[in-house]
Amino acid sequence: MSAFTRPAPRRFESAALGLLAVAVLGLYASALPGHLAKMGAGAQRPVALDLAAHPDIAAPPPAKPLVMDGRITAAELRRHFLAVGYTLNEVRQGSGDVPRLFVDQVPPDLKGMNDIQLRKSLFFRLTLPLVLRVNEEIAVERGRLLDLAQRLDQGGELAAADRVWLKRLAGKYGLKAEGGKIDMAELKKRVDGIPPSLALAQAAEESGWGTSRFARQGNALFGQWTMDEEAGLVPADRPDGASHAVRAFPSLLHGVEAYMRNLNTHAAYRGFRDRRAVLRETASRLDGYQLAGTLTSYSERGQEYVETLRTIISANELKTLDHAWLGEVTDQLAARL
Repeated sequence: MSAFTRPAPRRFESAALGLLAVAVLGLYASALPGHLAKMGAGAQRPVALDLAAHPDIAAPPPAKPLVMDGRITAAELRRHFLAVGYTLNEVRQGSGDVPRLFVDQVPPDLKGMNDIQLRKSLFFRLTLPLVLRVNEEIAVERGRLLDLAQRLDQGGELAAADRVWLKRLAGKYGLKAEGGKIDMAELKKRVDGIPPSLALAQAAEESGWGTSRFARQGNALFGQWTMDEEAGLVPADRPDGASHAVRAFPSLLHGVEAYMRNLNTHAAYRGFRDRRAVLRETASRLDGYQLAGTLTSYSERGQEYVETLRTIISANELKTLDHAWLGEVTDQLAARL
C-alpha cells in the first residue's frame, strides 16, 4: 500500500514583495498553544488564537495532502523522493518544484545512516516542504492584510467582517488593539514568512539534522522551550533547579508552525521582524543569511549561534532554496507513489 493519500492539485506562486499565494490554508486549522523562546523564566507566552473557532480567517481547507506516515524508513523516504524526481539540485536550479509530500515524523532510522551527506540531504528534503507549506498559510493571511491596509491608506472603509478578521488576526499574532485601534504597521511586520534557508539551518542545528531525541520523539526540530513539563521532553542535561522542557508536537508540521509563530510574535525577536520589514522594502527576496544575524537571543550561545547558522547556510547552499515553491500533485505523480 502507498504511504500517501492523494490531494487535489494545487500550486504556490511567490511574488517578489507581496508573497501572495494561491494556495489556501488547510492541513492543520487550529492554532497552537503559546510557546517560549529560549529566554529563561522571564519569557512570556504569546497570545494564541483558535482558528478552528474562527473559520472566516482561513480559506476553505483543501483536500488532504500527500502525508507520509510516521512508520516510513529513511530508505523508503529516499525511494519516494527519487520516484518523483525530488532532488535539491533540481530545486536549486529552478527546474524542479518541491512536491507536496509532508512527512509526519522523522524516519526512526535516520540517525543510524552512515552516509552523512545522504542523511543531510534527506533531512533538508523532508523539512523544506513543511517550511514552504507554513509560509503559504502565512502568505494567505498577509495577502489579505496588505489589501486591507492599502484600502485604509487610501481612505476607504472596511466592512464589518474585515474589521473582525483584522482584530482576530492581531490576536493570533500577539498584538493587542490599543483603544480599539490596531497598529497596522506592526501587524504587517508580524504576518510574514521565514526564508527557507534560515528555517532549514535552524532546524538542522537545533535537531542535530533530525537525529536528536526531541526530533525523533517529540517532532521538535527547533528546540523551543516550554515551562509545562507535560507538554514537552525534559533535557537530560537540564541544570538542577531548572523547570523547562523542550516542547513536543503532534507532527513535524505543528512544530514548524510553532517555530514561525515564535519568531513572528515573541518580544525577543523584534529585531528580526524589523530587519525583515526593511528587506521587504529594499530587496527582491528575504535573505536568511542576513536575518540570521538578528537571532542572538534564540540560543544562549549568542553570536556564536549566529555564525553557526550562517556556516550551515553557506556550506549547504541553502540560499538557493529561497526561491522554491510547492508544486502540483498530478495524477501521474500520484500514480508513481
